Amino acid sequence: MKTVRRLGFAFAWVIVLTGCAAPSQTTTSQPTVEDQEVEEQEVEFFEGTVYISPDVLTPESPTDFLAITARGTMVRETFDRRVNDWVEEEMHVYAASYQCSFEVDVLVNIEFSESEAKNLAEGYARVLGQLPIAARSQVYELWIHAGDFPAGGGNQSILIHTDLAERDQDYIEEIFIHESAHTSLDWQFGGLVRETDWIAASALDAGFVSSYAEQFPDREDIAESFGAYALWLQATEKPGLKADAQRIEALIPKRLGFFDQMGKQLRFESVSCMS
Repeated sequence: MKTVRRLGFAFAWVIVLTGCAAPSQTTTSQPTVEDQEVEEQEVEFFEGTVYISPDVLTPESPTDFLAITARGTMVRETFDRRVNDWVEEEMHVYAASYQCSFEVDVLVNIEFSESEAKNLAEGYARVLGQLPIAARSQVYELWIHAGDFPAGGGNQSILIHTDLAERDQDYIEEIFIHESAHTSLDWQFGGLVRETDWIAASALDAGFVSSYAEQFPDREDIAESFGAYALWLQATEKPGLKADAQRIEALIPKRLGFFDQMGKQLRFESVSCMS
């Protein structure tokens, strides 16, 4: 597997990873926003988009995850924030299968027992299956370690440290949304979004969707914007998200349109396989 040898990050209230997205206008999948009369420059942006709401996706949201199959233990290379470096060590290895996409290797640190590792692998593999096909198109591995450290993306993988992930369990789906954007969309990791297209689209917006994206535009704008896009889409069926969706639309309408024009495989419409 190709390794880019960089890592994006995601934190609680500081979810970090590697950027998001691209240009264009809203399409038919855009939520209806009524009576929006707020000037774009007067809309206060978010601190970060991962923790706006835990209801963007929930454990009840559809997933195309099918099953995991144990492959035994093997020495594999992952990134471990506890030593802040790449490590080669023994890992429990599981193959996660999906209805709509390829198998993903789930690597769980040998520090977990076999039963613990299986539960962790199955739980996080299920969350991955809730994401749009395009958002996981370059996620070939999930890396799971203990420790109270942020999640990460890039390098064709998503990294989870379980202590922090369990504390932020209500937002685990939103964390995966953010990290998947680093891995599958960000051009810095060979993602689907072209740098020139994204720069052109984002330049047409008044600013950024969050202070986190503004602080780290090269690294975080795509991931932060994609998290906002996910909420904006879900607001059509979840009235509790409507106010935040209006705010997002006022802040980054061109970025929303850019994601929308990438097609159905980037939307959270169903778990049916779409061509």
